[in-house]
Amino acid sequence: MPFDLNMFLKAQDLRDLTRMQMHMIVSLRLCAIGRKNGADIFEMMTLRFGGTAPAKAMLSLASVLGDAWPESFTISRPCCAMVTPDEMLAAQMLRHVQAGDRGGFAATCGEMIPPVKHDDIFAAMAYFAGELSATMAARING
Repeated sequence: MPFDLNMFLKAQDLRDLTRMQMHMIVSLRLCAIGRKNGADIFEMMTLRFGGTAPAKAMLSLASVLGDAWPESFTISRPCCAMVTPDEMLAAQMLRHVQAGDRGGFAATCGEMIPPVKHDDIFAAMAYFAGELSATMAARING
């Protein structure tokens, strides 16, 4: 799927995204706020996800995105339903990762994310989605 500029021109609502995209965005918000306030982010994510594996994956993803993003990654408040353009871009990237669509992922990254960072982000998002999916499945089947 080609890059869609229209997704940035209208206000996006968190509730319109997939469950996985919502978890990623809210968790990125909590990581940023926790880091700013000196909280134990690993503990926060472990409690949020109910396990250390998805917590580690989220912290890895937050670090990779922070290193790759050309400017500060803009987030909304955790309680806010509106999604920032940066959050929306990350959500669209995750959608391509979950579909295994590297071409769509690269097109979504466009010129904003340096191509040399694409593989790292793709891998970190796949790691997060895999760990969170496994944890959620274990809860359902457990």
